[in-house]
Amino acid sequence: MKDLFHGLHRGARIYFRELLALGAVLLFILILTNLAWFGLSQNPKTCLTCHYIRPYYNQWAHGNHRDVKCTECHGERKFMMGSWAFSYITASFTDKPIARVKDSACLKCHEHQSLDTAQPFEQNITFNHKLHLENPVRGVQLHCMTCHNHRTPGQYLQVDDRTCFLCHFKGAEKGQSKTGCQTCHGNPKQSVEHQGFMFNHQAYIEVGVNCGQCHTDIISGNAAVPQEACQTCHAPHTERYKDFSLVHEVHVHREEVNCFRCHDEIQHGKFGMISSLEVRCESCHAKLHTPEKQLYIGSGGLGIEDEPSRMFLAQVSCDGCHIGKVGLGEEKFGAAALRTKQESCLKCHGKGYDLMLDDWLAHTPEMLRALEPSLRQTEAALNRSRVDDSTRAAMQEARYNYDFVADGKAAHNIFYAVDLLKRSADRMNQVRMNMGMPRLESALGPMLSTPDGICNTLCHGRIARPEVMTYEKTNFPHASHSQDLDLPCTKCHDPDKHRQKFIKRDGCKECHHQDVPIACASCHWRQNDLYRGESQELGLKESPDVMFTAGVDCHGCHDLSASHSLEIVAGKCGGCHDPSYKQMLTEWAAEVQQGAQQLATGLDSARTELEEAHRVGRSVFDETLAVNEINRRSLFMKESQPLHNYAAAITEYSTLREKLAEVRARLKPGKAAVRQAVEK
Repeated sequence: MKDLFHGLHRGARIYFRELLALGAVLLFILILTNLAWFGLSQNPKTCLTCHYIRPYYNQWAHGNHRDVKCTECHGERKFMMGSWAFSYITASFTDKPIARVKDSACLKCHEHQSLDTAQPFEQNITFNHKLHLENPVRGVQLHCMTCHNHRTPGQYLQVDDRTCFLCHFKGAEKGQSKTGCQTCHGNPKQSVEHQGFMFNHQAYIEVGVNCGQCHTDIISGNAAVPQEACQTCHAPHTERYKDFSLVHEVHVHREEVNCFRCHDEIQHGKFGMISSLEVRCESCHAKLHTPEKQLYIGSGGLGIEDEPSRMFLAQVSCDGCHIGKVGLGEEKFGAAALRTKQESCLKCHGKGYDLMLDDWLAHTPEMLRALEPSLRQTEAALNRSRVDDSTRAAMQEARYNYDFVADGKAAHNIFYAVDLLKRSADRMNQVRMNMGMPRLESALGPMLSTPDGICNTLCHGRIARPEVMTYEKTNFPHASHSQDLDLPCTKCHDPDKHRQKFIKRDGCKECHHQDVPIACASCHWRQNDLYRGESQELGLKESPDVMFTAGVDCHGCHDLSASHSLEIVAGKCGGCHDPSYKQMLTEWAAEVQQGAQQLATGLDSARTELEEAHRVGRSVFDETLAVNEINRRSLFMKESQPLHNYAAAITEYSTLREKLAEVRARLKPGKAAVRQAVEK
């Protein structure tokens, strides 16, 4: 071996010039070959030199990128003839080509498109490129080809929704997605039919029901990565197989490998739905408890929206409450039924809920007994009268809802039952008015004739009410209003929006502007912050109004016994200062109004310019955020009533107009934007 190397070295020295010349010739041939290939590669048909490329060529030729040359996306292929030839000569080539497309290649053509705005996808779903490309998603840095990898003829490089399902459902809890169902589907508002029952999604969404409670199976497959998948590309090595970060960094971020070269598929759809109540009793008692089920589900009544029971929303089936067996008699049923017991309430809820059930069972028959005579009397009068079809339909609806509650047992859904009985009473009174009969109020019973009738009697008399509640930014002393002052619930709460804590502001003013005054800032905190010159929302700091500096409180300008108006406040100015101050306040108001109007006009123009920028494909993400922030501050200034701090308001409007002018200057189309618009 030593003699061999010695001979080669001696030969190289002897034939150095000849070898150098041969190397130069080979290098020249290689350069010439690559130059020739550089020119030939501009024609996509050149790719067919390698016969196993034909399927990919055919896909490209029938796709939506057929007018784009192969090397526009696969730019490195212009310069690789030498390496290809070497791999062919040495038989080291692979028949499984991996052709990567860098993001920069895509953006050469698509850079004019706005990647930071929502784009329409399928079924009214919007997609935001920036959210997916700017930062790693679930620990993985995505690229254009991560999603745009569909290679079906006619759909080349379009998005395959299987890729979406892989990322959104891999590892998610049963019946859920990683980003939540509403991200794609929004909040369905239409009514749907399921196993013979009609219900509306919105009623469930408003009380926070999870989609997975009804849509139990929404995916098929688990997107597993079998170890055998590794062997399709390289020799087996499994020591880092479960290293999520490394595997995705190498395969997705660095090599841009198609997800489905490794992952199995996930399919998404309505594969499994919960049965309506899944009541096992019906194997013997077929359709025996349909009214109870419908009332429990909160559907089937007439004239009001669906209102599912909270127990139904929590997926409590019949035997969750009916736990005590009782014989019903062999002759009639030949089986045993389940009776409701108080222990079932205590198993899940706190003390007092068992007594609440007793109240429901005791008082709902009272409501039915109070309404029944009035219904029978009105029906008898109707049968003796000649009335139009609409009046008869109203009476039929009143009777139907009454019978529906009576048959369904109101305790199965107490709130829905009360609303149905109130609807029945309203329709009955409408019929009576159409026939010239007097309305009936007291005959309906206290729980139906007064809006506050059910609050304490059926619920809040048994369970503790919160001592303090938060209303806007105010700690509202609930206990002192409901207990100490013994105010009815409907003094502050709207009876038609029960359980939504909707407090009528006019009701607050009736007391707190007259008999029971409180600190003005408790409610009017926006105005107070502006008056003090310390508003976080507006960015004000140490800019108090001159009146605040002089120690003038709210009552110095406002007369709560009179209606609020600029003239009354101006009269206060004239009472303390020179009469000319009254005119000065009017001038201030006009100046502030002018500043607000100028800003509003500028905002309208800016929104139009933003729309135009979007239309021509410009990226205006930062400008959109800036316009939204200016609009938010202008609305907050309007709510704060600018005259509470005239100097700060004038400064704020001036600052906002300057900021808006800067944004609009950036929105003016430059040469590049004009060129893109013309090309588009």
